Amino acid sequence: MKVEHSIHKLFPVPLFQFQISDDEFNRRQLELLKEQEFTQKSEGKVLTTSGDLHARPRFSELNTMLRSCLEHVRQAYAFQCKEFEVNCMWGNKTLPGDSHHHHYHPNAYFSGVYSPGDVSESIVFRDPSMQLKQSALGIPNGESEHLDAFSCARQAQQQAGSVYIFPWYLQHQVAPNPGPGPRYTIAFNAVPRGSLGSLENLTFLSL
Repeated sequence: MKVEHSIHKLFPVPLFQFQISDDEFNRRQLELLKEQEFTQKSEGKVLTTSGDLHARPRFSELNTMLRSCLEHVRQAYAFQCKEFEVNCMWGNKTLPGDSHHHHYHPNAYFSGVYSPGDVSESIVFRDPSMQLKQSALGIPNGESEHLDAFSCARQAQQQAGSVYIFPWYLQHQVAPNPGPGPRYTIAFNAVPRGSLGSLENLTFLSL
C-alpha cells in the first residue's frame, strides 16, 4: 500500500528587513554612537550605552527613521493601533574576540537592531519553540534531507544600513567579532501607542 506524505513548516516567525542606502546618514549615526559612554553589563561581554538614546535630540533623526520602519510593520499586520513607538534604544560595542550571547528583549512588542557600519557577522535567530523542546526528551539526530524543516537556527546577514525588526520573544545572538576594531550596533524595543482595538468589538485600550 502506497502512503504519501509531506512536511509543512507551520507558524513561521516574521522577520522584517529594511536597508538604509543613505551612506551619509549611516556615517552620522555611527559617529554619534562612537561618542557615547559605554559600560560593561554583568550578563555578557558586550559594552552598552544607557537605554535612552531614543530620547536624546542628537538621535532624533534615527528615531524618526525607525518609527517609519515600524509603521511598515504595523501596516503589514493591519494592527488596530495608532503607531508603534520606540520605548528603549541603546548602543552595543563588541570588542575583537567578544560575542553577543543569545537573548531576547522583554517589555516590548517588537525588537530590532540597526547596523550603522559594516558588520561581517550574521545575526543568528533561534527557534522560539526551543525552550519547549529542551524540556522534552533530547533525542540526537543524524543527517536527513528534511532536516532543514526542523532546524533550530536561521541567520540574517548584517551590513551597513541594515535594520531588522522581529517579535520581542525571538532569541538571537551574534558570533565573536573577528575584526581588528570594535563592532557597533544599535538595538531598540517598540510598543504600541494610542487607541488599540475598538469599543464596538469590546477590545478598546488606550495607551
